[in-house]
Amino acid sequence: MEKTWNYDNGAADYALLEKVNPVFNTAKMTLFQLAANGDANAAVLAKSMGLTLKAT
Repeated sequence: MEKTWNYDNGAADYALLEKVNPVFNTAKMTLFQLAANGDANAAVLAKSMGLTLKAT
């Protein structure tokens, strides 16, 4: 099994996280919505996770 987290470049295996955590998509969408509504902290997190309008 491949590592979930790559400590070298900070990349997470989001496909695996989605499989093992059923609320993962809900959490991502909530974070994206908070960022879209102007929450600066949520915007930083969403950007670091690569969440975009097109992707979500």
